[in-house]
Amino acid sequence: MGEQPNRKRIRIVLLHDRVLLREGLARLLASDHDFELVAECATTAEAVEKLSGAEADVLLVDLGIAKEFIPCARKAGYRGKFLVVAREIDARSSAIVLSCGASGIFLESD
Repeated sequence: MGEQPNRKRIRIVLLHDRVLLREGLARLLASDHDFELVAECATTAEAVEKLSGAEADVLLVDLGIAKEFIPCARKAGYRGKFLVVAREIDARSSAIVLSCGASGIFLESD
């Protein structure tokens, strides 16, 4: 099954401070023709800088960074979706990141 020429790929920026997880997600995304990895970032400052020049549809962001980063990215002009990556999460933390503007949360699995 080949890539469809007229199909728009989902452009993604990945923000995670754990290098192994970030690289693993990057490889997984790169292997799927529906996604285009625009940037990989380890810090919020790096992500804000790269967002200004990159057109991204989705920003995958680590839970530990999400609460402070999402409002910062919105203020910087990013209008795409935020998906939060979490090892584990409770109801209170879920409510907080969703109220900050996250579109969804997905759990890391071993």
